[in-house]
Amino acid sequence: MKRILMALAFVCLAALSLMGHHREYDIFETEPLKELRKTDSVKYKRLRDRQLRGIMAALGDSSLVFRWKALSGLQAEYWEGEIPDSCLTYLIKQFKKGDVYLTRSSLRVLRQWSQLPAPVLELIVAFLKDEDSDVRSYAVEALGRQENLSEAVLQAIVALLKDESSYVRRSAVEALGSQEKLSEAVLQAIVALLKDEDYNVPRSAVEALGRQENLSEAVLQAIVALLKDEDYNVRSSAV
Repeated sequence: MKRILMALAFVCLAALSLMGHHREYDIFETEPLKELRKTDSVKYKRLRDRQLRGIMAALGDSSLVFRWKALSGLQAEYWEGEIPDSCLTYLIKQFKKGDVYLTRSSLRVLRQWSQLPAPVLELIVAFLKDEDSDVRSYAVEALGRQENLSEAVLQAIVALLKDESSYVRRSAVEALGSQEKLSEAVLQAIVALLKDEDYNVPRSAVEALGRQENLSEAVLQAIVALLKDEDYNVRSSAV
């Protein structure tokens, strides 16, 4: 028993030491940033920049938990596209490790870039066929932030409109809706979602169609038909 207690004590001390070692990062407190953003823009930027430096340092930490937390920190809204490009190289490396949690977190961070290099886009497109629905969803959301996607990428996204996950279908239609001009074939694929069983999907489909100019008569009639649906949620999605 004495040996067991000593072993437990050693583990506790090691854990405390580890916590103390990482305390210098102090990167996971978001409340101060939320408050300063409203009250003091100068202090807000200073604290935000310091926190970003800490997060970038934590990305190289030996602790997998800290790396996950660092990636989560980069998903915050505060960085406003100011994440260093060097972080992009790090994120790409995470894809090769085969850890689904690191992949999810990395893809969520990539959603902040509106102009990703072609090689990175190719990597993201590959994740549209991943077995994990969250990975597929985050991948398509990252693509949705890009402008002027190629026809090949658009078709890869269109394929997700039939995904078994309603969240993925919704993310896919929102990604398509972010594009300025869609072909009639893509629009018709979106129209098919107006009858989706998850009312959030038709709502997103209507919003996506509403961003397009010069909709065909067939598309407009499909939207109008929603106003006569028995389901209130479906009717409200067309308003």
